[in-house]
Amino acid sequence: MRLLSNDPTLFNSTIEECLRFECPGQYIKRIALDDIALNGITIKKGSVINLIIGAANRDPEIFNNPNIFDIKRNPNPHLSFGHGHRRCMGFRFAIDIASIGLKTLIHNFGDLSLKSEKNVEWETSFRVHGIKSLPLFFEILP
Repeated sequence: MRLLSNDPTLFNSTIEECLRFECPGQYIKRIALDDIALNGITIKKGSVINLIIGAANRDPEIFNNPNIFDIKRNPNPHLSFGHGHRRCMGFRFAIDIASIGLKTLIHNFGDLSLKSEKNVEWETSFRVHGIKSLPLFFEILP
């Protein structure tokens, strides 16, 4: 929070890191368009493939220290919005909106902090990953 307050250029990279670290969509399904050989296994054309994005976003071959939350991570090629021509068309809009929300929180609420990590409640769905409840302490700034 202190880093963000002191360096507003980090807002977008913070949102990107949140998306990588706690990917909201844990997996997507795709259908193999051709036979695919992968690590000695053949995936047959027409097979349904579950791509685990949450795991890909923690791949140590792609991300240095993948289990560390780092708002200065650059580049951050996370797959939370997909990749290539299948990438979500609204990804930039979503990041900009989240950045505006985060800026509003930081600029309007002082000393924003968790009441207790024990009180954070996560969604139980495997498909969608997110926070259900996040009790915070804060003060409203003038």
